[in-house]
Amino acid sequence: MNYGGAGIQTAIFQTTTANVASSGSLRLAASEAIEWRNQANNNDVGLTKNSSDQRLYNAVPVALSYTATSAGTNFGTNLTAVNIIASMPVTAAVQLVFQPVVSLVGVGCGAGTNSVNVSSVNWTAPGGTAESIGAFTAVSISANGTIDTGSTGGQAQVVTNIPAAKAGTAITYTTSSTLASAGCSTIPQYTVYAKAIF
Repeated sequence: MNYGGAGIQTAIFQTTTANVASSGSLRLAASEAIEWRNQANNNDVGLTKNSSDQRLYNAVPVALSYTATSAGTNFGTNLTAVNIIASMPVTAAVQLVFQPVVSLVGVGCGAGTNSVNVSSVNWTAPGGTAESIGAFTAVSISANGTIDTGSTGGQAQVVTNIPAAKAGTAITYTTSSTLASAGCSTIPQYTVYAKAIF
């Protein structure tokens, strides 16, 4: 510890409570909090955690969100095991939002319906059981398609909920896509924008 002219300086600040955090500059025990005085000066506002290791601000869980954007992918090509979350930070229920859109218009494509669906969402339940749900119709276009189809009200945004996903495990999705149009000199492409909130 250094009591130099810049105030007290130390490598870490650590509580004297048992079972303190083993890393970080500020090391607290599980039941301890960082507190601020509220603006009205009549109560404290705290940053804590609960027994499920979710962060709480003023006793309310802080929502976490993860986003994943696929590469532009040709209609007729499937995406497999795309990570939305590579490793869940806590065991929690999760809301998922998928928005596939046309990201490249085709050229020279004949008549036909080209589509992409979110065919499955895969995760691990708290007890270790592999779980899966699907399929969800996402985007359907004719021939060359129109840029950004899927980002407007004409196409359904896919929203689904996972009851609970296990900490340390991944949440992934796959797509199923068809290209019924023949003669494309440029194949139309789709991009999937995905978001997980918990």
